[in-house]
Amino acid sequence: MADNQAQADAMAYVMETFKRREIYRHMSNAADQMANAGTVLHDIVVQIV
Repeated sequence: MADNQAQADAMAYVMETFKRREIYRHMSNAADQMANAGTVLHDIVVQIV
């Protein structure tokens, strides 16, 4: 019975790790898009001035 609990705990840990990895991946992609938007806005402001 303790072995089953250990397996369940290990699986829960792995699933939590994958969930966090997916969240970090989305955050990284969002940061990349924000950096691109900042570059475009910078280019627009430089052209206007």
